[in-house]
Amino acid sequence: MKVFMTGASGYIGTHLTRELVAHGHTVTGLVRSAASAAIVTANGGTPVLGTGVPATDLPLIVQHARAADATYHLAFDHSFTDFLGGCAAEAAVVDAVGNAYEGTDKILLMTSATGVAPHYDPTTEDDSAEGSPNPRRVTELTAERWATRGNRVGIVRLPPITHGGADMGGGAFVLRLIRAARAANVAAYIGDGRWPAVHVAEAVSVYRLALDHVTPGTIARFHPVADEGVPIKEIMGVIAAHEGLQTKSVTPEEGAEIFGFIAGLLAMDNRSTSTKTQEVLGWKPTMPGLLDELRAGKYFDSA
Repeated sequence: MKVFMTGASGYIGTHLTRELVAHGHTVTGLVRSAASAAIVTANGGTPVLGTGVPATDLPLIVQHARAADATYHLAFDHSFTDFLGGCAAEAAVVDAVGNAYEGTDKILLMTSATGVAPHYDPTTEDDSAEGSPNPRRVTELTAERWATRGNRVGIVRLPPITHGGADMGGGAFVLRLIRAARAANVAAYIGDGRWPAVHVAEAVSVYRLALDHVTPGTIARFHPVADEGVPIKEIMGVIAAHEGLQTKSVTPEEGAEIFGFIAGLLAMDNRSTSTKTQEVLGWKPTMPGLLDELRAGKYFDSA
C-alpha cells in the first residue's frame, strides 16, 4: 500500500515508518528540514519537504494524500505555546484530507490522545469526544464527520505515556518527571492520578493493523494501551528509589511549582482500556511495561 504520512520524522512517525516499510508498504513522509528528511530516508521512506506551517502546507498535503492509498496524520505542535492554534491546524488537515478522500476507498488515520474523550472510568473505544472539555476534540469530531459521509476514517488515541527508545524522545513524559524530582529534591505526586501507557513498538503495530480495519461510514477508534492506568505515585516511587529521594504527596498548588503546566494533568484518573482494539485487531501487548523499564534503570541517563 502507498502511504503518506505527516510527522514522519517524529517519535511515532519514525517508528511507524520502519514498521510499515518492514511489512511491505511504501511511505512518503512530509518533513520541514533537511535533517528530518535524512531521518525519513534512513527509515526507508521518501521525504517531501514542506514548510512546517500546516496552513501553508495544506496544498502539498492534499496533493500527496491523493497520490497515496492511505494517509496517517501524526503531526502536532507539542510545544503547547499555542495549543488552541495547534488543534485548529490539526483539524484543518483532517478536514482537507477527508474532503480529498470523499467518494474513494482511501483511508485516513489520525492520531489523537486517550485524554481527549471526556470519560475516565475508564475510557473505551466507544466513547466519543463529543462534550469533552479538551480543545483537541475538534479534530476527532472533524474525523467523525467525514466518517459519517462514507469515508474510511480511523482515530488512534495514543496514551500520554508512550515509552521505549529514550534516545529518540521515548518516555518524554517520564523524563520530565525525573527532571522535576531532581530539581525539587523530592519525588512529588498529586492525588491518585493514573495514566495509560504503551511501548512504542506495540503502539505502531496498532497503527499498521488498523489499515485493514477501517470501514466506510463508521468511525473506527483504536486504543494502543498496554497498561490502562499506571499510578503516578508508583512512577514517582521508582524515581525516588533510584535517585535516593523521598516521595511526597503535595497539593495542586505545590505541584504547580514543581511540575508547571502538567501538574493538573498528573492528578487526573485518565484510565483507558484497549479491550475492543485487542479483539478487533488481534493485538496483544507483551513488551516490558513502563515501571519495569524504570526499575531496570532506563531513562535516568537521558534525563
